[in-house]
Amino acid sequence: MPAKAAWTHRISEIVVILEQYDFPVLDRAGIESLFGVSRRGAVNVMNRFGACQAGKSLVIDRTVLIQCLRGVATDEGAVRETARRRRIGNALVDMQKYRSGAAVRIRVEPEVFSAKLAGLPADVALKPGDLHIRYCTAEDLLEKLFELSQAIANDYEQFECMTQINA
Repeated sequence: MPAKAAWTHRISEIVVILEQYDFPVLDRAGIESLFGVSRRGAVNVMNRFGACQAGKSLVIDRTVLIQCLRGVATDEGAVRETARRRRIGNALVDMQKYRSGAAVRIRVEPEVFSAKLAGLPADVALKPGDLHIRYCTAEDLLEKLFELSQAIANDYEQFECMTQINA
């Protein structure tokens, strides 16, 4: 997708100025000045909105240019609004996901913070290339995963030994 033209944020201002003009057409120099673009940029703007050759000059009808700019402003406004709504909708979905996860409470006994791999419950089996956890509910699984993570943090060298797959 090409870069957005620098003048697009000024469309409404440009339309107001064009409505105050009393001449029927604009030439390249007028477009350069009005849009704040280079010579080549002015030619691109004029070609984009239907300029025509008048002798050796490229000109564009003022009323046609106004209509085209209003169309661009409407299209870009709709695109911006759609993008804004999509961002808000995505943020709401993310927030809902977070809220449901944040509502879960994991029961943790103080001794879990000093857990070692050797003291893991029988429902948690860790062998090289294999981890099995037997659980009843989502909260039960989360409690066991938390205890496993604490045991790994407290006994990392043993964890490395236990998970080493002999080739």
